[in-house]
Amino acid sequence: MHRGGLVWSRQALDGQPTWRGSVKLTGGGCFIQLAVHYIHVFEWLIGERVRRVIAITKNTQCPGIEGEDLTSAILEFESGILATLDMAWNTAGEQLSIHGTRGSVQYLNSRWLFLESNIGAFRGRVVDFKESTEASSKGMGSPAQTIEVVPPEWGDFSNPLNQHRQFLEAVRDSRPPFVSIASGIDDLRVIAGVYESASTGLIVALGAPVMQSA
Repeated sequence: MHRGGLVWSRQALDGQPTWRGSVKLTGGGCFIQLAVHYIHVFEWLIGERVRRVIAITKNTQCPGIEGEDLTSAILEFESGILATLDMAWNTAGEQLSIHGTRGSVQYLNSRWLFLESNIGAFRGRVVDFKESTEASSKGMGSPAQTIEVVPPEWGDFSNPLNQHRQFLEAVRDSRPPFVSIASGIDDLRVIAGVYESASTGLIVALGAPVMQSA
């Protein structure tokens, strides 16, 4: 979440609209432009596709833009796992949290990673939690760990995970990009369901995914 919508709204009201405030050019407001990335992350972390959604969208503080500046959505995955996804253009702050029976992970403001484990050391596909000696000797869960994860700067092409660099290298080398077009279309399947739910007030069951793996 960020306050960009407030800026773009003022610009539009002053006669200088931007493409981000146009539903025709973007397909919507804060949700399609921000949440699409988190939907992809959720499906990658969980290893499942979204099957049902319900959502509410509003424009509360940004009269100069056409789309919503606030969205709250609930996503249901194939196994029944639920995720809540809140997006806004009228406030700041960012938090990605996963809570389970054996621990939790929280990533705050694209910098601070908080880890908790009830089962001691854990090394997974995404999370690496190192058990403390004290907790191990007492047979109890390890205390929470805080890790600073500094993101790369915008436009840092030395970063091998830079998405623009990866796409350009894929074109240069005539190979499929890491994130395929089909995967992006599948993410938009969820976006369309969210907007349909917000419009109708109903839970929306999504169609079959375009692809089975990201």
